[in-house]
Amino acid sequence: MSEGSGINVTTGQLNLIARRYGVFTGSSLLDVGCGDGAWVSQLRKRSLAVQGLEERQQASAAPVDGIAVGSPAATVPGAAQSFDRVLFRGTSVRQATAFQPELMIALANLGSVLKPHGRLLIPVAADNQTEIEKWQSMLSIFPGSIRVRQLSSGIAAYLTLAFLFGGNHRVTVVDLNVQDKQVSRLEWHRLAREAVMQRMRKNEAA
Repeated sequence: MSEGSGINVTTGQLNLIARRYGVFTGSSLLDVGCGDGAWVSQLRKRSLAVQGLEERQQASAAPVDGIAVGSPAATVPGAAQSFDRVLFRGTSVRQATAFQPELMIALANLGSVLKPHGRLLIPVAADNQTEIEKWQSMLSIFPGSIRVRQLSSGIAAYLTLAFLFGGNHRVTVVDLNVQDKQVSRLEWHRLAREAVMQRMRKNEAA
């Protein structure tokens, strides 16, 4: 397993996501919750445009090139509209309940570094409908369209004989495809703040 501080995703699943979303053919990626950075390092050695963000640096580990340490609720690597894909698979903030301020700030930060037509990708357990609906609800406040995709190596793995070496991998991804016009970082945060305030008012009225 590739260890982050959130959902565990195997290297095979990570490679499947990267292949389906064009990372192996030039799309830039920010991997949030990248653990020890092994997968990010593998891709960077292939001259792919991949960066990582991990909440806590391993106590005994030396800094790894291309990997920043910090929370997505505080800051993220890169300028606004600088990545084609953001993979959000770890950090403790991911475990927060829906519409908690820290989580919404993190989503706004991650969304703001996406280019127009960029994708925010959130791997989830296929059988956890509650988790899927949580992400659909929160992402719906942001500009773009949402899909839940069931990815599988399937016939492609068979035709390339990849299954002989790495198995047939499957992963479920909640996918926010941001709109085609630029949205400022300020606007991402305005939308997040309004959603948090609306949820607070709803809870107070209950």
